[in-house]
Amino acid sequence: MKQSFIIKVFYKESRAYLLLFFIVLMFSIFSRPSLIPKFSPDSYGYWSISQDFTSQFSNIRPFFFPFLIRISNYISNNNWQIVFSLIQITLHSIVVLFLFRNFKVYDLSTTSSSVCSIIIGFNPSLLYYSTYFLADFTLAVLTTFSWYFFQKLNFQNKNSIKYAILTSVFSGLCIVTKPIALLMIIPIILTIFYLNRLSKTVIKISILMILVNFSFHFSWVQFKNSFIPASEYSQSSILWGGLNMTAIRGGLIKFGEGTNLYSVIEEEGMLEKAKKMKIKLSYTMDTQPDYKDIYDSLGKYTGMEKVKLMNDEEFAMKVIKNAPIPLFFYAISNWHSFFTKRSFNPSFPQMPKLLKKLYAYIFAILYRPLMLLLLLASFFFMYLNKNIQLLFISLGFILYASLIVSFLTPHGGEFPRYRIWIEYIMWFCALLPVGALIDKILFMYKKKNLI
Repeated sequence: MKQSFIIKVFYKESRAYLLLFFIVLMFSIFSRPSLIPKFSPDSYGYWSISQDFTSQFSNIRPFFFPFLIRISNYISNNNWQIVFSLIQITLHSIVVLFLFRNFKVYDLSTTSSSVCSIIIGFNPSLLYYSTYFLADFTLAVLTTFSWYFFQKLNFQNKNSIKYAILTSVFSGLCIVTKPIALLMIIPIILTIFYLNRLSKTVIKISILMILVNFSFHFSWVQFKNSFIPASEYSQSSILWGGLNMTAIRGGLIKFGEGTNLYSVIEEEGMLEKAKKMKIKLSYTMDTQPDYKDIYDSLGKYTGMEKVKLMNDEEFAMKVIKNAPIPLFFYAISNWHSFFTKRSFNPSFPQMPKLLKKLYAYIFAILYRPLMLLLLLASFFFMYLNKNIQLLFISLGFILYASLIVSFLTPHGGEFPRYRIWIEYIMWFCALLPVGALIDKILFMYKKKNLI
């Protein structure tokens, strides 16, 4: 009898997982039936590395995303683009299954867990970038797995080593996907130290996690030093662009006099306009027209020439030296808009116009104004329900990603792309109290019917 009950439960659970997987998979394919990924200027550097890991682009781009491209190319040389999109879409569907399981771990019913998981599976931003030839979606998947396995980490459990290693393996792979994740191990280690008493076991496992986390990065650095010719470009040399553009948006260009970027802006007749620039605070922090004019004036520069110009290190150092405090506050002035920007929508070429408008409208409302409000409610909900480990690791990842993106991104218009990094985590948190509310309503409805 007991064995029969277990088999029935397993069958029911398996059916729910399979149904959810195929619903999300088919809807994802429906969002872009051609399965030909979208390209941007950054895409060609990744493609170059995938063909040759000793390419000059390897000095500024890590290897893991190009490695996935190479796998796609190996599976089918003629249809590798379709294979690439299918891999990304399949990963999206798998992540949704993990989130579905996680919802149930935090006491949501199968019904509410399914509803919340489908909302994430149908998320326009995740669908849009799952078929984009950029590393951002891959970074989101790896970060989510690191976050997921960290929640399983319990130092009182014999499986603590396994989950510690899984957490740090995925966080380490994040670094060799996009360098912006270099310090993502910090919120992980801080959460461990905050939630656990310092002991030999905690310290040893933390050290192991740090070593595993950085092993991928150091191995890649060693490979580059051994096989890739020295270049004037490096991963650190592309970090200055965001700060330089922030300085220009804030009218700090005068401190960069005598540098290449300053001279080019002067040559293009935009110097006076740049000197009059001021950061204008708003709810959404939309791109200022004057800044757009200045940026567009640099349009004749392309490729690595433009990368070098935008990331003028001398310009950045002069501004940092002469106006560090204004630059810092200007850089984080648009932080709040990380949570208020809406998303790009997939094309859905075969979806009826009315449904497409309804879909876009629903998610536009979910993003603004609801997402920020739901996140705040969720953190309070986690605290009340004593889900402290989930609260701290989620808050740590969200703060790390949002602050570093705000600090290193030229303007808020690029947030929808870079926010994809933690979309899964943000929406899991935002929808957790929604799922609990659905369960409460269903319980009251059933209770009323019984009476």
